[in-house]
Amino acid sequence: MRRIGMVIGGTALALGGLLAPRPAPAEPTKYCTARIEEAEDTVKTLEGALDRVKDAQDKQDIQTWVGQAKQYITAAKAAAEEDDCVKQIELAKTLSQDAISLAAQNP
Repeated sequence: MRRIGMVIGGTALALGGLLAPRPAPAEPTKYCTARIEEAEDTVKTLEGALDRVKDAQDKQDIQTWVGQAKQYITAAKAAAEEDDCVKQIELAKTLSQDAISLAAQNP
């Protein structure tokens, strides 16, 4: 009888955890929002500079990195935790810096 009570109690706890409402994602803080805006500005600048890149492979690499950076920025905007937001922005910035470096090699 004790086992049945433990099974029922465990099942109730498991179902309660599954059925409990999930908290909505938090909005990024002002700090993270500023970093998002900075990353978006960098991406826009890169997109504007693509016309000056002559090497087709370099241009394709930069476009790929810019696309990935945009995905990280989108993930940062949806992040529920400040740490996750910052991590996503750091990833976007790394890709942007790589793209800037490659674009600079194409005068």
